[in-house]
Amino acid sequence: MIGMIRRLSLFLLQIFPLMNAPKLFTLLFCCFISINIFAQSPKAIEADLGKSFKKIAYWEQHKNDNDVTGDDSLRKANDRFQQKLKRYTVKYPFTLNQSFSSISHLAVRTSIDKKVRCYSWDDGTGGTLRYYKNTIQYKYGGHLYSVNGQDIGLITAVYMVEVNNQTYYLITSFGQAMSIYFGEGVQVWSIQNGRLNKNSKLFKTSSGFKNAINYFYYWDEDPLAGHLRYDKKSRIFSIPITTKEEKLTGRYMRYKFTGKYFELVKN
Repeated sequence: MIGMIRRLSLFLLQIFPLMNAPKLFTLLFCCFISINIFAQSPKAIEADLGKSFKKIAYWEQHKNDNDVTGDDSLRKANDRFQQKLKRYTVKYPFTLNQSFSSISHLAVRTSIDKKVRCYSWDDGTGGTLRYYKNTIQYKYGGHLYSVNGQDIGLITAVYMVEVNNQTYYLITSFGQAMSIYFGEGVQVWSIQNGRLNKNSKLFKTSSGFKNAINYFYYWDEDPLAGHLRYDKKSRIFSIPITTKEEKLTGRYMRYKFTGKYFELVKN
């Protein structure tokens, strides 16, 4: 950075020869330092993201206005926010631990080892069928990565297990398909050679090994109460059992981690 400031100072002196070189160098140095500090400030980054995120809420409220650009503006607002989020989370390591608590309705879920963090939100483009966006930040080999995730719903938690020195991340999510029709699930991820692998098959089921367990159900009460459960102490996932009509029965299938995979517990 010092070299760049010197070159810029010499260039400006050629244009403005009457300027004092030492003072010009000091002025430029202070300007660069101020800009760099501002750009790396957690407060500034959160404020910038918060401002961008509010535009999503604004355009969601106006997407059905007579102005035909409302829905398009909402999509663009989501894209701009996600681009900023991806840029910040791949550049600044402190974002991996930052709470972002001032950004309402942005779900931030982090693994215990602080190596995987999921940013998840309702993009506002849906009606009774909701759509969600996810940005996944992870750390591998001392480097930060940030990728836009597939629409698996609103991510609600990140759990961990280890098998043969490989860490697996258990991602739970929630989604709304209709006004009283919902879904929940758990998906297994891992980081391998710097890449996020979303196809780690860690659930042993009657039909073979799977990387995810999902279920859907009709429910006319608060769906966000959640029905899928995970006990970190016993390392058991409790998956609700539904009827053929996809009504909750109050009973559960339980998958327990046995050291190599999650296996169905026989009642």
